[in-house]
Amino acid sequence: MKTTKFIFLTIVFTRISLLSQTWAPYYSFSLTEGVYIPSSGRWGVTTILCSDIGTIVKPLENHSGMLLYELKYTGPGLKRQEGEKFEQRNMAHIFVVQHNFNLSSVVSLKTKYSYTIDLWRSGTNELWGLGLYDSFRWGLSEEVELKFGNLVILPQLAYSFIHFPNYTSLLEELKAGAEETTAGKQDNSMVQTNIKVKIGKQHTAGVSFNIQNYDKQQVLTESGTYGSEKQRDFSLEVYYHYSGIQAIKFIYIEPYISYKLKDSNQGYIHFKTFTSTPTFYADFYDYTRLSISL
Repeated sequence: MKTTKFIFLTIVFTRISLLSQTWAPYYSFSLTEGVYIPSSGRWGVTTILCSDIGTIVKPLENHSGMLLYELKYTGPGLKRQEGEKFEQRNMAHIFVVQHNFNLSSVVSLKTKYSYTIDLWRSGTNELWGLGLYDSFRWGLSEEVELKFGNLVILPQLAYSFIHFPNYTSLLEELKAGAEETTAGKQDNSMVQTNIKVKIGKQHTAGVSFNIQNYDKQQVLTESGTYGSEKQRDFSLEVYYHYSGIQAIKFIYIEPYISYKLKDSNQGYIHFKTFTSTPTFYADFYDYTRLSISL
């Protein structure tokens, strides 16, 4: 009996030892507090909670994989005080499966599949899961990693499809059959190219191009009706990140700066009151944004 137990325990520990060489658990938690300053209105404080759990698998020498689940919350404090002005909240559930293939010491490939549940609350009357801009996103991307000493170049090509199950147009809700006519109007496919450059462990810079083609959403015209042209959005973002500035012991500062430009052909009709004449704005969703964070 003792010999049998010894053999059994030896087999168990051997399997654990082998598994420890081919896979490793992963967990990360971060809390970020930020201040935003709008062009008009009061300042605000944003809380970002992010929790990652997953595992890294390496069954073969040149092949490895990753399974990851991420829960992310962005918004004000989770507890809202009575009478406090409501601010937009976002909660995302992200599932990722990634395969890495090292072709050589210089070139490696990263193939990633992701599925994201994006939930929004933009008002007190919206519950989690019933938000107007809730979405489900399926994504596939291919990234090439090129290593030249301390220089790493990461070109990437990605495709995503985004479905909005709860979206309805307020303009078309005035018409009969709005649920049928607005179904799927925000659904779109997205093509993204990104080139990231890393120098050592401290410098990261990149440029990202993003094109969104909407499946059904037409462009609003000045007459208040939708034309035959479909909505198409384009964005360009340039960013730089520096890590490793030690302010004092145990405290590090990581400055991040980005500039984003968005161009959209979608218009907008604004009603000041229910009885006033509406004002039409062409290319209403165009904007530029400069972000600086520490």
